[in-house]
Amino acid sequence: MGLATYTYNRSTSGGEIITHLINSTDGQGVDFANGALLQLAYAAGGVFGTSDFSIEFIIDQSSANTNDKIIYTSGGGNEFQITSETGSSKIELTFDGADYDFSYDMSADYGSPVHYVMTFDRDDVATLYKDGNSVATVDISGSSAVDLDSSGTAAGYLGGVSDYGVTGVFYRWRTWKKLLSAAEVTACYENASVPITDQWSNCVTDLDFAFANPEMSLQIRSRSGAGDATASVGISQVTPIEQLNSKSARIGTSAATPADGELLVSGKISSGDKVNINSNGTVNWGSSADAGLLSWDGSDAIVRGAASKNLKLGADNTNFVTIDSAGLCSFSAGIVTSEKGVLSGSVEIDNDDFATITPQRKGGFLMLSTDTGSGDGGYPQAGQSGMIYFDCGGSLQIVELPLTGVGGSLETTISDVTGTSGTDDKVTVAVQTDVIKIENRMAARTFNYTILS
Repeated sequence: MGLATYTYNRSTSGGEIITHLINSTDGQGVDFANGALLQLAYAAGGVFGTSDFSIEFIIDQSSANTNDKIIYTSGGGNEFQITSETGSSKIELTFDGADYDFSYDMSADYGSPVHYVMTFDRDDVATLYKDGNSVATVDISGSSAVDLDSSGTAAGYLGGVSDYGVTGVFYRWRTWKKLLSAAEVTACYENASVPITDQWSNCVTDLDFAFANPEMSLQIRSRSGAGDATASVGISQVTPIEQLNSKSARIGTSAATPADGELLVSGKISSGDKVNINSNGTVNWGSSADAGLLSWDGSDAIVRGAASKNLKLGADNTNFVTIDSAGLCSFSAGIVTSEKGVLSGSVEIDNDDFATITPQRKGGFLMLSTDTGSGDGGYPQAGQSGMIYFDCGGSLQIVELPLTGVGGSLETTISDVTGTSGTDDKVTVAVQTDVIKIENRMAARTFNYTILS
């Protein structure tokens, strides 16, 4: 053990969000049953003495944990322990019997892989990072004289000791013989690779769980060549976390897509295949798929209503374009349709009020059809209907075209209207710069208009 074959990508671009994605050589998990442990071999380069150091690990802990020894070492009586004491909502750090506590409750993180880093400045503070962010600190300056390698025979245990074992899955275990900076912690969280400058002087232990197979061998190597591990009974491999892309989701029975993640699925629909989004929210794909509300059939996109139901398209819950089962199209009152030179719509105007319409061009013809009531109801009103030529450009002009029996209660003006400007019991159409205004001084009316400009 101790010899490792690895491939290092020197590129600094991209990376993984480690709590949800670890690359194919770093994503294998080993499961710790209750009381199971890994015994870490002594290696002179892998112990800390009185130096500053950092510990990095990814773990998915189970709800069965209580007062768990994450790591325990002893060397000539100078022990070092990390214990998650969920009952006291703290993580206890022990240097030769002296305790220092992070005020942090790991139980809040149970049920999903979490990336932790602990940095230990022996003359100052220890800092706890979760998923790249600092979440707790504690003064450990009292531990500065504790030599964590006084005998040269240090034995370390990752996981259970004295019936206080962590239960769950480890996906990474690394120790660093230096203080990782905040930027380096973020880099560890976002990328599985160890920087080439740290291989393997500063990163002194890097357990290779991808090649751990306790059913065949109890040995688990360290990529650094120091600090190999021996598995106890109760250690087993689990399905690795799969790599999808730089911000991916975990796929599994209880996994959830992270809030900042993207789940990308790519493929090609062959001729005759269909993918459908159905009225019950389900999606099916294949040549035998039934017609759905939204379908892709070969190269065509198809939007259809459910059987015997109308299809409504709208940007909100009020205004719709409706296509009925006979193929007829209708518009709610707030819908305005336009093509080059053509603008159509309708507007409801109360008594002593007005509405403003902005035509596509400065001049053209306004065709106005008025009815009582609102929406699609009401009775046509010939007296307030008509056809008008307008110019709302630099020289304002408006002319009502004479139509027999139409427009008796319709007036036009180039003056502004405000709701009560025109003649009482009349409808006034006015032009101002760039706009047409319709003022209603009668009972509420719906004005249906088409502008050719």
